[in-house]
Order: sequence, then structure tokens, then C-alpha cells
Amino acid sequence: MQKVIITILLTLVIGLSGVVYFLMSDRPPSSNELATLEDRVFHTDRIVISIQNRSHLQLSLAIETDSKRSRSELQSAYPLIENKLIHSLSSLERSEIQSEDGIDLIETTILASISPLLTTGEVRNVYVTGKVLQ
Repeated sequence: MQKVIITILLTLVIGLSGVVYFLMSDRPPSSNELATLEDRVFHTDRIVISIQNRSHLQLSLAIETDSKRSRSELQSAYPLIENKLIHSLSSLERSEIQSEDGIDLIETTILASISPLLTTGEVRNVYVTGKVLQ
């Protein structure tokens, strides 16, 4: 009887380990997932922002929204997005941008400043796709 219980427990542990591994593994996105992501991502033009210490930050961004409609809304509001970027990033110091967490700081600052611009949907992520600091 003890062998049966041990066998059942061992089978459960191995089975659950396999399920957890499968769920946690990094699998490449399918072509359908990539297609829908492409429909939801808005790419900005190169934006040049004067920051503290007479420096200039040049950025290119990919802004991920929750739907095609939200992406279209962001595209229509592009002048407002540029304005929000200039206002929210111009107070940054060169040292903040160059720090280890500089890109994360830029992305979270942008996310917080442009999210309120959408009346429908939401901004899910902001990705810095190009950065030059002079």
C-alpha cells in the first residue's frame, strides 16, 4: 500500500513539474501573435528634446496599445504626444538618462504622461527603439 501511495505522489510531482515548466518556458510568439502586436504598436518619428545641462536627447519609440483602435487614436493625437514627451522629459538630468536604469526611467515617465491621452483603451508598454544623448 505504501508503494502505491509513493508511486502516485511521485507521478503527481513529475506531472506538475512538467506542467509548470511548460507554462513558464519562453516560447517564441506565433505569427498570429506578432501580427496582432504589429496592429497595436505605434512607432514615433525621431524626437529631439532639450534636457538639463544643455544636452539633447534624441528618441524613437514604439508604443504598444491594447487594440488597433487605441493605436489609431494615438496616431491622431501625435502632436499631443510630442508635447507630453517634451514636457515630461525635459526636466531629466543627463546623469539620470545615462544611469543603469535610464531607459526604464524614460519608458515609465512616457507611459505615465501619455496614458491619459487615450479616451478608449490603454497604453500597455513604451519601448525605446532608438536613443542618442548629446
